[in-house]
Amino acid sequence: MKIIEADKNAGICIVDCDDYDKEVLRQLDDQNVYHPSTHVHFDLAMMEFKDRVKVFEKGLYDDLCLSRFNFEVDKPAKFYIMPKVHKKYDTFPKGRPISSSFHKSNKYVSQFLDFVLKPCMNEVEDLLVDTQHFLLLLSELKLNSTKKYALVTIDVEALYPSLNISDCKRHCADAYMRHVNHNHVDFKLSRQQFLELMSLSLDFNFVEYKNAMYFQHQGIEMGNAASVMVANITVFHEISEIFIGTVKVTGRSGVSGRDHL
Repeated sequence: MKIIEADKNAGICIVDCDDYDKEVLRQLDDQNVYHPSTHVHFDLAMMEFKDRVKVFEKGLYDDLCLSRFNFEVDKPAKFYIMPKVHKKYDTFPKGRPISSSFHKSNKYVSQFLDFVLKPCMNEVEDLLVDTQHFLLLLSELKLNSTKKYALVTIDVEALYPSLNISDCKRHCADAYMRHVNHNHVDFKLSRQQFLELMSLSLDFNFVEYKNAMYFQHQGIEMGNAASVMVANITVFHEISEIFIGTVKVTGRSGVSGRDHL
């Protein structure tokens, strides 16, 4: 048996280890998201990563030494799931995939990207924190009784693996360049530098489960320090493009680290 935390803070689960392994492998065997990899492939990728970090540092005006924060021993993210017990299931609930990046070599690069993106969140209007926050906003909404309205919600089964990395880079780069061009900031990256920073954070998504290595080629890791910021900005702009030309009653919403509408 295995004791694990449930998704959505729904409590603690006591699960059968075989059932847990089956759900983990069901996700990791999805080659639309993950490819089987090897430790040799991982080691070569980490050599490339460290070289690119050093080149990136040399192009900065400020004394920023990200390479000195690299771990002595390179480790991939540890993969685990949080069972979605709040949703219907037959024998074992689907799991929210988590990639624990605490010991990953690009941990500090991702934290730096998160720091750079935080000011850009100001353009994400009416960000929803969770469902309770959404209900609170609805209770304060005043509508005209003579008009008709529609409440439109969008949900996906697994948001983070569904995001297109190229789109994430484009939307975040656009948001960052708007911010630095409209505000006086002490630290400024060019668009090319910012895109390289995003690549260093998002393009080395190796995960490990029971000594088996996988490479996540689609979507972003849930566990990466910058994932929430990247997801918020990307989803906001994807939804904004859908509703271009419509009348806005309430602000468009972003997506939090756990809930999304």
